[in-house]
Amino acid sequence: MTKHRYQMKQLFTSILLALATALPAVAQSVGDNIRFALMPLESDEIPAEVATAIDGKLRQALNRTSALSDGESNALAVIPTLAVGEAVESEGLMQEVGRIKAELTLTAVNHIDGTVFFSSTIPLTGSAVGGKKSAMKAMATGIKPSDPVYVRFIRKSREKVSDHYATNCATILQRAQQLADSGHPDEAAACLGSVPAEVDCYETARMLLAELSGTPADTPPAAVSPDTVYVEREVPVPVHIPVPVPTPAPTPEPAATPAPAAEPEQQTTIKLSDPDEFDFKIISCLGLSNGDQIKILGEMKNLKINAKEVYMQLDQAFDSNGEECPRNNLSTRGRYASYINIPQQVPVKIEFTVNNVSPSISSFSFMKIVFGNYNVSIYNLPVQWN
Repeated sequence: MTKHRYQMKQLFTSILLALATALPAVAQSVGDNIRFALMPLESDEIPAEVATAIDGKLRQALNRTSALSDGESNALAVIPTLAVGEAVESEGLMQEVGRIKAELTLTAVNHIDGTVFFSSTIPLTGSAVGGKKSAMKAMATGIKPSDPVYVRFIRKSREKVSDHYATNCATILQRAQQLADSGHPDEAAACLGSVPAEVDCYETARMLLAELSGTPADTPPAAVSPDTVYVEREVPVPVHIPVPVPTPAPTPEPAATPAPAAEPEQQTTIKLSDPDEFDFKIISCLGLSNGDQIKILGEMKNLKINAKEVYMQLDQAFDSNGEECPRNNLSTRGRYASYINIPQQVPVKIEFTVNNVSPSISSFSFMKIVFGNYNVSIYNLPVQWN
């Protein structure tokens, strides 16, 4: 270990010790200072101008509680989603009347590391003369930013954020230390960068991030194993033992030498954290040599998870050479993490991508997909290169 890395590890250790004694006060010191960026509402079920109107109402609601942050660098965000449940048109005596019912779901997340803090669903209705589109506009206009439901959502989200970092800040910094010590500075930087500016350990994370950026580029990484070890099953490793050739007996026809047994082919194995709650399978795993990408197409079926959507991410991938793919090279539907609609008993296809890969990768020895409290572990997934 170089002198610089040793000093950095000492800095990590001293700060972690200080955090351990200060953590009980963290939840008390953060709260009203926690702010969220508002992500735009994306929905194919309503016109763009209606989505814009709803965004404006939500912005007003967050401003009323001083919870809105316009900084794009803020890791904390509120993601709105809209599910239209009923939209009808009826002909009156003179004019057509439209009526609509929908559910607006607000979810507080850390959009960098994928942590979901709190979610709340708000029923919306609208009716107006002029058909469905007019009813949708009336629904957006009818949203009241002063409604206590938004105050409760922000209060509960702030509590969850405060509790999360009061409990896990030392763990997050420890994770960054392990990544830095094992020669993964980019992933350590991403881990530290996910700490939002509104929590107490933000300054600590920024100090460690500055220290990390001063690591010499030519410092050889320490050869250590990943910090988290997943033991799902034991894989038998074929051992080649020379088979002695028997001496032919003095008979008219020598006995045929039996052919050596073929080596067992490793099969792709998928393990689900809760197989009674959901099902998951791999449809394809294709390598694109021109784009230095590997695209994995999976299919999930919600059997009885009590949620309309989940925040999913491809969290880990180890290639056939034993190398762990950097976290920032993994994406779900083109993002670091992505919301996935999961209606019950409906197969939903999800594309995962591993970027900046070499065509020498023949398979993935291990991959892990996480969403909420659930996870999928995949072993020995072969890659078919185009």
